[in-house]
Amino acid sequence: MFWVILPYGLKYVTNDSIFSERLHKLNSHIPVFRHHVAALPRTSSIRVGGIQALATLLNERYNLSGQVDDLEQSILHYTEAIFLPHHCVRLWPNIAQIFFATTRLLLFRAAHTRQPEDVKRPVIYLRYLHGQSPEAFNISPDMVKEKLVYALAVQAG
Repeated sequence: MFWVILPYGLKYVTNDSIFSERLHKLNSHIPVFRHHVAALPRTSSIRVGGIQALATLLNERYNLSGQVDDLEQSILHYTEAIFLPHHCVRLWPNIAQIFFATTRLLLFRAAHTRQPEDVKRPVIYLRYLHGQSPEAFNISPDMVKEKLVYALAVQAG
């Protein structure tokens, strides 16, 4: 590790320590979220937000550590969030946004496993979203197109 001196006396630590620190925080936050979500009844209005937060944390930890189990757990939690009763809370993603997040994770898994059958569902889901005017759900149409092109490239192998 080395320090870089920036203007105005600010110091910047190399990415290794930033990633390590963030991973440490995720490792301490994830069990807490799991405990709180498990303690909430399935009908609780805040359970869906907790499930989404847990899925997001697991996805972030997967991005840092590459642990496939985190990816699988994130997919599982996002899928659960789709089926939970939703309440209109603007801070939480809507069902279409959760569906898109789940689709992206399924696509990451397909790219990781390199199994042709794993990419079929993400392609179907992305085509569906593309045909639904994703901007109405606050999803970037360009992002849907980008992921669809990527999914087709993964499918082509």
